Amino acid sequence: MLLASYASGHLRIYGIGPNAEDRVLQAEIGAHARCITALHVHPTLPIFASVGEDCVVNVWSFPNASTMNTTNTSETTSVTSITASSSSSLSDEVSSNQVQNKIVLDMSSVVPHQILTGVQFVAHPDGASNGIHIVAAAFDWTSMRVFFGLGGGK
Repeated sequence: MLLASYASGHLRIYGIGPNAEDRVLQAEIGAHARCITALHVHPTLPIFASVGEDCVVNVWSFPNASTMNTTNTSETTSVTSITASSSSSLSDEVSSNQVQNKIVLDMSSVVPHQILTGVQFVAHPDGASNGIHIVAAAFDWTSMRVFFGLGGGK
């Protein structure tokens, strides 16, 4: 799958594969009220984060997947593989036209008066592994907002 963010506030998920019929829009989500300015996929967990000009940090998940392998570039984020959990089949997760129904908004937080311009999953500074940690950067601010221990960690 390929995740793409748009100035309209939408996230689009495209299938990728060797055949033309595999490379089509799978889902579109109205993720933010304004332009999405950054998107980051966790390198191993089936989650991703988005931030936008609406001052919101969102964390999304694919609840039926257990791991992900990703490739991040400055312009695109490609989910190169998803490993399904024991309760779902990989073919259902990847090839279903109902991908949107399998994406869950896990966390949404408003950062007042800050236009968010970057987001990144990070390790806890003291090496703790409990939960998921995110750093968000904002336009014209010299400090970053940190969200520690989101979720239960995996």
